Amino acid sequence: MSSAFSRMLRAGPVRWLAGLLGMVLLVSSSAASAQTVRATASVDSVRIGERFTVSVVAAHRFMSSVAFPPDTAGPAVFGDLEVLARTPVAERYLGADAPGMRVDSVAYEVATFALDTARIPPLPVRIVVGGDTSEIRTAPLLIPVRSTVSAEAQGLREMAPLSAFPGPWWPWVLLAVVLLVLVAGMVYYGRAWMPSSREAPSPQPPRPALPPHEAARQRLDALEHTTDWSNPDALEGFFVELSTVVRRYMADRLDVAALERTTPELIRTLHHEATVPDAAIDDVHEVLDRSDLVKFADNRPTSEEGRAALRTTRRALDAIERAQPALRGETAPASPDETTA
Repeated sequence: MSSAFSRMLRAGPVRWLAGLLGMVLLVSSSAASAQTVRATASVDSVRIGERFTVSVVAAHRFMSSVAFPPDTAGPAVFGDLEVLARTPVAERYLGADAPGMRVDSVAYEVATFALDTARIPPLPVRIVVGGDTSEIRTAPLLIPVRSTVSAEAQGLREMAPLSAFPGPWWPWVLLAVVLLVLVAGMVYYGRAWMPSSREAPSPQPPRPALPPHEAARQRLDALEHTTDWSNPDALEGFFVELSTVVRRYMADRLDVAALERTTPELIRTLHHEATVPDAAIDDVHEVLDRSDLVKFADNRPTSEEGRAALRTTRRALDAIERAQPALRGETAPASPDETTA
């Protein structure tokens, strides 16, 4: 480089400045190319709920370190993907092919419930050199979502034959109503003419409806004791009922349309509720996501996962219930720590 620098000085000031600018650009481009990231998917297209792999690879200098997005980052980072697991970071040194370079990579096991196209946004990868941190994003990816309707179901079918209509049924209904009125009249007038041998029992007041939290707690206790934890088919029904209990409690206690909304819509609604703690929202999100995977992605849960989801549900509902009396003037249920004390 010193000989090249001497030749530039002898070439004149204009050529010297041009040569110096070229060297700066060359060094800059080499430094930029030393840090590259990219994301690839293991499939060209997927079905709703089908699992596949998204790999993120970062090439950088071996003295720097790389931080990949965690698998708990959520839709704000991964877009339409539901991240199920992430592998540990794999490191590989390029050696003589690219001295001083290293390649780190991770693989995410994911699924998507998008209806048409699954969008993978640019994923952020942080590269740390000494005390400086830079962030590089991957190029976005679009993965088509295949239709779940079979090929035989496409197109129009032939017209079905005409169905035979049954005879009129209203005369039989009218006859039944007349007979019912006659019998009711005979019973009424017969009781009016007969002496009463005893006093009629006083009507019992209707049983008051249980509070939402108490009703949910009873349903969770019944679900725990009636589930056959050794039967995988029973565990699938367990998660369906668990999701219903959580959504019914949200609808009755917070007055939100929890039974009609999807899991992402319900979670966004809970974030706007001032009395719902963030930790409880995370627990509800975890339980509903697991239930959706069982219902729509044919996920086969274990008994340990079922019991863990039951504990998470109880913790979330208790936390939400304790946060409500400040606005509703009710008595909050005691927390597990308070009960122990």
